[in-house]
Amino acid sequence: LVAEWCEGCPVASHTIAGSPAYLPEMIALFEVAPQDSGAREVHVQGLAALMLGTLLLELSDKLPDGAVAGATLMNPTRLMQLIASRVGVDRFTQAGEQLLRALA
Repeated sequence: LVAEWCEGCPVASHTIAGSPAYLPEMIALFEVAPQDSGAREVHVQGLAALMLGTLLLELSDKLPDGAVAGATLMNPTRLMQLIASRVGVDRFTQAGEQLLRALA
């Protein structure tokens, strides 16, 4: 639902990505080791990857009209650096691929 809300809505994307609560929690969903993950973790991590991927596509380098004044600007470059350092690019993409396989 949140991914759908953020798709095509720059204000929503910047709100989620700039949140000191939401973004760290999404990143924390990847803390379970892949080999220890069951079906639940595959779905949770896959949906987190979907959400982060949506944010990567929807964020811009400037705050959109209607954004909360004083909001932190999270742009695609900063978000990708955060994903690469905290999750890892391979693990991030594998989470999405595992979700697709689980849904097939």
